[in-house]
Amino acid sequence: MPVCNNCLQTFEGSYCPHCGQKASVGRLSMHEVFHDFFHAVTHADKGLLRVLRELLFSPGVIYRQYLSGKRKSYFSPVTFFLLVMGLALIIGQQLIRYDRHIHHIVIAKHNDPEQILFGFQKIRYLLFIPLISLLTWLFFYRKYNYAECLAFWFFCMGMVVTVELCSYAVQFLFIKQRHAIHYFTDWLVFLMLLWHLFAVFTAGRWQRALACLFLGICSYFLLVYIFKFLGYLQGYSADFNFFNIIRAVFS
Repeated sequence: MPVCNNCLQTFEGSYCPHCGQKASVGRLSMHEVFHDFFHAVTHADKGLLRVLRELLFSPGVIYRQYLSGKRKSYFSPVTFFLLVMGLALIIGQQLIRYDRHIHHIVIAKHNDPEQILFGFQKIRYLLFIPLISLLTWLFFYRKYNYAECLAFWFFCMGMVVTVELCSYAVQFLFIKQRHAIHYFTDWLVFLMLLWHLFAVFTAGRWQRALACLFLGICSYFLLVYIFKFLGYLQGYSADFNFFNIIRAVFS
């Protein structure tokens, strides 16, 4: 009788009834690595592409199903966020270097303010998500607990980072219009963020719609202030004036 390599239980059949691992698992091969990668990205029940498709085109579906208990079918929101965030950090740094090369700007990485501050993106979001989740819970605590608000914002910010990744691809192609594309992306992200909030929290009530609009605006300014604060800690000058930030949005 075979013994499962994962849980060390004896069993009969092709799969272990205790943990579900295949009986034929042996030494790791490149074929298995590529199969697992392809399966994780494209699998219809749990693939990354499915999560991205639903977040971008039908966000209400993924949030309702995940929060109602259908979790086996989806990536963990934390895993999803960390995955796309890691990819964005790598590609974003390359984009900044390419921009410097095209514009013949020679500056060491450790002296480049944009590259230094961009490196704080992950910290920025990881500070932002618990704070905005707390504010969301204060508005909707009668229906959603804090953990559910955290799951929403990890999924939502994963979607935001995915849109930014798509923007990076366009910026590589039109590098001289990079800042204009970035400005347009910021507005697109803000509108999509509102769409996600409305899809989950409004339930057809105007009071909740106003709360979602307020949360969307708060999320923008909270991200800006966290970014400025992190820069300030690194010794860069930071303008925390609320009205100056508003003017910068429309300039």
